Parts: sequence; structure tokens; C-alpha cells
Amino acid sequence: MQDGAKPAGRGFFRTTLSVCSGTDEFQQIAKTPFSRTLLHFTAIALLASVAFMAMRAPSIMRTTSKYCGALHSYFGGVRFDSKGLFPLKDEDKPRKLKLGSTRIDYIPDAKTEYAIDDSGAANGIIWIPNSLYVWSKTGSEFQYYPLLSGFVRMQKQKGTTSKLENILRLARADSFDASIYQGKDSFDFTEARLSIFLLVALLHFAAMLFNIVFSIPLYALIILSISTIFGSQLLDGIKTLNFLSVILYSSFPAIIIGTIYSGLSLPLLDFKTVCFVGFSIYSFVVINSLQKKLNPKKQDEDYDDDIF
Repeated sequence: MQDGAKPAGRGFFRTTLSVCSGTDEFQQIAKTPFSRTLLHFTAIALLASVAFMAMRAPSIMRTTSKYCGALHSYFGGVRFDSKGLFPLKDEDKPRKLKLGSTRIDYIPDAKTEYAIDDSGAANGIIWIPNSLYVWSKTGSEFQYYPLLSGFVRMQKQKGTTSKLENILRLARADSFDASIYQGKDSFDFTEARLSIFLLVALLHFAAMLFNIVFSIPLYALIILSISTIFGSQLLDGIKTLNFLSVILYSSFPAIIIGTIYSGLSLPLLDFKTVCFVGFSIYSFVVINSLQKKLNPKKQDEDYDDDIF
């Protein structure tokens, strides 16, 4: 077997272990087909997202049980009617509930007098039986959009305002087609615990996958651009896509460390910061090591120039 074909036949786990153990493997990775690099990058992105979701699962379950218990205590559940969605408990009584950073305001009908404020919440739901509006606060601005109104209408009705009262006024004037929910079985919030847990867990998986798939290639392109601008000697010896393969593989340790750090909910830093710092440092260590192996006569000349 030729040296150039060797990396293509190596398995994902063996390659990942090698790149996390040292820089020796990268001389072979520099010959790896870019399609193999993308396949391995996709694999580690999926596995890291699953691991992150699994590490957060106990916390998600505890929070879900707590919040479902609070929702059951305040609202009981949801009853579907031709006039809208009503709580099983005291459907004629307005009330508010804050769950973490989320606030829920229930108003029995559009004519009921009700004073609304965010109470320090970052987001919330305005629940009128035939109108549901979601809002989120960024600085002094509130972004909002209606739920259960169809995608086209949601895009048309969404917007930004400086006052939460304006969103309440829109929710009072707006409505969705409640007749389509007539005849549906009511549900208790305690019975929805598993479904909500699975939904939140899936959202954690999707968020981590999004972070990896979009941020890591961006960081890799930045590193590639810096190396190109400063005239890396590697670009004289290998193709650009092979160089990009080296950079992407050097992100694997940072992805693993960032996943564990975020999965354990450690303080101060988020996944992107941990990844960017670890990825940047290790990638330049790899590039420097690889340049020394490909250019042994120059390895002791100018260390700073070697990095780029």
C-alpha cells in the first residue's frame, strides 16, 4: 500500500486517538483525501453532540420535572376547544408564572384588564386562549412572533418593540384558527414530562451540532488565511485542501475538551471560547511540527517564522 493511500484506510477512532496523542500522525494526514477529512469531521461533530446531550440529560430531566410540576400546579394542563387553548385549572383567572428566565402570562380573554412586565425574564409567552405570542428580550428591545399561526403569518407578524405592552396589545388583536384543535384530547403537564424532556434534549443536541459545524470550519478558514498571509512553508509543499485537512484534524482535541467542559456546565467559559483557544494553540503547534518534519534543515532557524 502506498503512503498516500494509508490515511484513507484508517478508521475514525484510531485517527482521532492519534491526533489527540501527538503531532506524529499529521504527516500522514497531510496526504489524506479531503473527503475523508469531512467524513471524520462529521463523525466527531455528531458524537460530540450526542455526548453533550447525554452529559446534560440528568440536569435536563431535573429541570423538566421541576418546571412540569410548577406548570401542573398553576395550570393543570391544557384543554382544547373551538374557542382556543384553555388551562385545566381556573380558566377564567388571569395569572403569571416565572420558570427560570421564562415568564408565562395567562389572560382569559382579549378584554381582561392585565398589567404585564418582564420581571427580569429573558423571554416569555403571552397566552390568550386564541392567541399565543412568544417574546425575547435583548437589551432594551423585545422581539416577538405569534405561535400556531402558520409559518407565513408568523414571518409577517413578527417584529421588534421597546415595550412589552405593545406585544400584549398585538396578542389581544390577533388570533389563530382555534377550530382545528376542537376535539383534541386535553393533556396534563405531568404527563408531558417525557415529551418535553426529549424535546429539550434534542434542542441541546442540535445547538451543539450547530456550534461545531459552523464555528470550527470558520476558525479553520481563519487559521488558513493567517498562514497564507504570512507565507507558511507548508503551502509550498502540500495542496491547500490537504493543509485544510491538517487544520480540521487539529480541531479534534479542542472539540472533545470543549464538549466535556460545556457538558459539565463549568463556569466562566462557553464551548466556542474553549474551542477557539484550544484549537488555535494546537493547530499552530501542529503546523510548526509539520514544517520541521518537511523542512528539517530550517527547523532551528527562526521559530516565529516557522509558525507561519
